[in-house]
Amino acid sequence: MPSTGLLRLCLFASACSIGMLVACLLTVVGWSGGFSVVTGTVCAFVAWRRQRAHFQVLVATIDRGRGNLGERQVMMARRAAIVTWSSVGGAVGGYVVGCVLFFNSSPIALILRSSRSLEPMVAPDVHSHGGSRYGPWYEYYPPEKPGVLGMLRYVSAVGSGLVVGWLVRSKYVPPRGRRGIMRGRVLLGYSDAIYISQRCLPARDPGLSWGGVRLPTIAAASHFCAVGTTGSGKTLTLRMLMQDALTSIGRGANCRALVYDAKQDMLPYLRGMGLRCEVYILNAFDLRGAAWDMGADCDSPAVAMQIASILIPEEDNANRFFPDASRHLLSGALTSLIKSCPGRWDFRDVVLAMQSANAIRALVERVPETQHLVQYFAEQRTFSNILSTLSTKMAPFEPVAAAWSRARRKVSLAEWVRGESVLLLGNYERARYALDAVNRVIFRRASELLLEENESNRAKRTWLFLDETKECGALDGLSSLLTKGRSRGVSVVIGFQDIEGLREVYGERIANEMVAQCGNKAILRLESPETARWASAVAGECERYEYQTSYATSPQGRTRTVSEQLVKREAVLPSEFMDLLPTNRAHGLTGYFMSPYIGVYRATIPGEELDRRLKPRDVAVGDFVPRPREHEYLHPWTPEDCRRLGLDPDVAVIGGGAGPSPESPPKRVPKIVGADRRRRLP
Repeated sequence: MPSTGLLRLCLFASACSIGMLVACLLTVVGWSGGFSVVTGTVCAFVAWRRQRAHFQVLVATIDRGRGNLGERQVMMARRAAIVTWSSVGGAVGGYVVGCVLFFNSSPIALILRSSRSLEPMVAPDVHSHGGSRYGPWYEYYPPEKPGVLGMLRYVSAVGSGLVVGWLVRSKYVPPRGRRGIMRGRVLLGYSDAIYISQRCLPARDPGLSWGGVRLPTIAAASHFCAVGTTGSGKTLTLRMLMQDALTSIGRGANCRALVYDAKQDMLPYLRGMGLRCEVYILNAFDLRGAAWDMGADCDSPAVAMQIASILIPEEDNANRFFPDASRHLLSGALTSLIKSCPGRWDFRDVVLAMQSANAIRALVERVPETQHLVQYFAEQRTFSNILSTLSTKMAPFEPVAAAWSRARRKVSLAEWVRGESVLLLGNYERARYALDAVNRVIFRRASELLLEENESNRAKRTWLFLDETKECGALDGLSSLLTKGRSRGVSVVIGFQDIEGLREVYGERIANEMVAQCGNKAILRLESPETARWASAVAGECERYEYQTSYATSPQGRTRTVSEQLVKREAVLPSEFMDLLPTNRAHGLTGYFMSPYIGVYRATIPGEELDRRLKPRDVAVGDFVPRPREHEYLHPWTPEDCRRLGLDPDVAVIGGGAGPSPESPPKRVPKIVGADRRRRLP
C-alpha cells in the first residue's frame, strides 16, 4: 500500500499536472504565454481544492489498514497512486530539463530580457547565433508558437508558481475549521481529525482505535472515558479500543488486563478477539470460574485491615461499637491466618471462622500480635451482640465462599501482575451485594499491587476496562490509579451513562477529578440535560469574530453596514449532544470525541465500517454458565481442614458459643413476676 507522504505528493502532482496541461494546450493554439500561465494556475488551484477533502479521507483510510477496505477499493487506490506518481515524475523531469537546457527561453530569461542592461548577461552575441538577437532556441521556438519542446518553459512556470503558492498557503492560511477563531477550542470535522491523526501517528506504530481514528500508543497513558446513554454506542467504542489493547497480551509485550463484565456477555467477545492468553473468570457463580487465592495475596496486617474494612464497611449511625468490634475481630483473624498458616487458607476458611466463637478465640489467641483481642470475650452479653453482628455481616458471603471452594483452579493477583493474562470480574443479580463487595476487595488489592510497581519499567502496560462504572460501586483505589497510575504503566478505561450517577457513587469532587484525569473522551448520545451541560463545558469554548450586516433606509438612499464583534461561543451546544441519533447499522455511530493529540471533533462511523472493524463474538462460548444450586451451600470444616489450619477439631465446631468464662461466670437474670401481664390504669 502507498504511504501517506507518497499519496499527498501524488495529490499535489495531479493538481500541477492539470494546470500544466491547460497552460500547454492554450499555448499551442496560439494564446499568449502569460495568459496561459495564469489560466493554468487557476485551474490547478481549483483542482487542488476540490480533491483535497476526498483525498484526505482516502489517505487516512488506507493508512488505517488494508482490513478496513475492500479489495476493489485497494486496487483503485493503488492505480490512482501509480498514475499520479507518474505525473510527478513527468512534472519534475520537465521542470529540470526546461531550466537546464532551455534557459535562454525559460520564464527567467524572458523577465531578464526586459531590461537592456541585463540583456548581455542572458543572450549571447547576435552574430554568433545566425542573426537572432535572442539565440537559436528563440528562432526555432518563439513564445507565440513554441512547439513541443518549447512548452516546457510554460510547464516550469506553472510548476514554480504552484510550489510557491502551496508553501505560502500551508504556512499562512489556517485550517478550514479555525478560520475566524482567535483562540480556544475548535470543533473539527471527521476528515480533519483523520488527517491530524495520521500526522501524529509514528511510523510502525499500530496505534489505538478511538472515535474512528487511530491514536498513538502512548495515548494509553492518558486514560479513556466514554459517556452515553443506553444504545448510544458506548460499549462498541470500548470494544474497538479493547481489540487493539488486548491483542498484545500473551505475546511477550508485558501486558495484562482486568475487565468488568457488567452484562455477563464479555467472554464470547474476548474469545472472538483471538487472545493468546489465559482468561480467568472471577465470577464465583460461573461454573467455568476460577477462585481468588486470597491466602497468597493477603500477606500483611495492613492488607488484612483493608479487606476487613470492605467486607464490613463503616456505618454512620450512633451505635458504631458492634460493627467496629466485628471489623476488628475479622482483621485479627486474618492476621492470625497470615502469621500461622501463610498461603494455606482461603475465603471459605475466613467465613467459617466468623461463624464460631471458639474458632475466633482460638485464632486470635495463638499469635502474640492479636492476643489483645481476647478482651472482647470478657463480657458474655457484649460478645454475643458482637458475634451476632459479625455473623450477620458475613452471611451474604457464604454462597461466594462455597462456590469458590469448588472451583477447579485458583488465581493470584500477584501472579497476574507479574504475568500476562486477563481477569474477568463478574456480576450476578441474585448475589449482587456479596459479589460487588468481593469485586471491591479484589480491585483494591490489585490497585495496591499495581501502584507498588517500579516506575522504571516503561514497557509495562496494564489495562483496566470498567464499562458501566457506576454498577461496580465505589471501587477503592480507582481514583489513585487514575492520578498515579500513569508512571506505573496503568491505563484506565471507564464508561458510564450520566455524570449524576457517577457523582452519586463517588461524590461530586472525586467524580469530577476522575473524569478530568481521562484525556481521551467520547461523548455520545445523552438524555440527561445536566450531563449535556457538563459535556458542553468539557468540550470548551472559543473566541471568534462574528459579522453582522444591517440595512438602513434614509432620504439619501439605502445604506449597508457590516460590524465585526469578538464573541465567546461554546464549541458544542448542550442540545447537540441530545440530538445525536441512536447507534445502529443504518445510522452508524455518531459522537463527539476529544484527545490531546487531535482536539475536539465530531465523527460518524458508518454501520458497514463498524461491522468490518468489530470482530465477531465466538458463538461456541456461552455468556454465562451457572453453577448448580448445591455449590452455593457452605460445608463445615473437615478434620483435614483443621490440620491444614492448625486448629483443634473440637475447638473448630461451627456454631459454638463463647461459653462461660472461668474468670467471669454468667449472671442469672431474675424473672420478673407478672411482667407479661398488661398494666392496668388506676
